[in-house]
Amino acid sequence: MLEPDKARQDLEKILDSKEYQVYNIEKENTLQIWWSKAKQWLMDQLENLFPSAGMVETSASILLIIFIALVVLLVTVIVILIIRYSVRKTKFRNKRPLQKLSEMEWSYQTHITEVKKLEEIGDYEKATRHLFLALLLYFNQCGWLKAKMWKTNWEYYAELKKTQPTWAQKFYNLAHFFDKVTYGEHQIEKTEYEDYKKDIIVGLEARVQKEG
Repeated sequence: MLEPDKARQDLEKILDSKEYQVYNIEKENTLQIWWSKAKQWLMDQLENLFPSAGMVETSASILLIIFIALVVLLVTVIVILIIRYSVRKTKFRNKRPLQKLSEMEWSYQTHITEVKKLEEIGDYEKATRHLFLALLLYFNQCGWLKAKMWKTNWEYYAELKKTQPTWAQKFYNLAHFFDKVTYGEHQIEKTEYEDYKKDIIVGLEARVQKEG
């Protein structure tokens, strides 16, 4: 029994020697080294948790593959979200809310009147559009921005940051929702519409009541 023990000790010394480790590292590429270290770490953890369990190496490999797959999936989701955000931001910068001259010629009160008609027939998509245009023209009347056919919501947002910073971020959010509904990205429900309407009317209600 002594000779096998001595042979095992000699083998361990060889494996632990710097010369062997350098030789072994040179044979493996970076990915193999990373894989081996990760698998060994998992094997150590599994052995600590389940000292009597078999198939530790196989289990470690399976867990490592699952972990890598989850990381790849997470990175993919993050990339998709970043791309979607960039696309939406580009649309926000390029879309012009005032598409026709008649929309600009209407007063914000006229747009509100049109909103009520559209609500009666359940056309919340068009009602959303007229609500937003009412807000835009109200801000124009207040002198907070200058409504023009060629301007985008991004340009209006930039103006509001200078003239009415407290309304700028709210306008930004309302404009995003307006874009999604107007350009077919989102099918608006009645409850969503009511929340959207409340956010817009809060800036118009006192003036509308006085003049209505």
